[in-house]
This record gives sequence, structure tokens and C-alpha cells, in this order.
Amino acid sequence: MDKLVLPRRKPRKPEIVRLDPKAAAVVAKIVDETGYSVQFIVSQMVLFCKDRVELADMGDMDDAD
Repeated sequence: MDKLVLPRRKPRKPEIVRLDPKAAAVVAKIVDETGYSVQFIVSQMVLFCKDRVELADMGDMDDAD
């Protein structure tokens, strides 16, 4: 199974999430097709991915921000 690998960073306070245009388009299409809200769709995606995320040290990634 493929993993989403994220480098570990210092914790931040919760914030409003803004999606990049490609991700927003994917969510908008799902919203149009299902009738669910953006909040519900994105929340379900996050919950689905939570066990599929792999954390890595910063040195493990070349293009980490």
C-alpha cells in the first residue's frame, strides 16, 4: 500500500484550511456528485488517510517545505 510520507515538524495551532486549486477541484466534483458539504468530504478524506500517513525525519525528504 502506498503511504503519504510527511516530515515531522513543530506542532502548530489549528487553523482554517485552504486547498490548492487542484485539490479544491477534486473536492468540488465530489460535492457536486454526492451532495455532501465540503467540510464533510474533506473530513472523511482526512480520517481515511490517518492510518495511511507515514511520518519521516526532515533529512528523509528532498523537497520538504
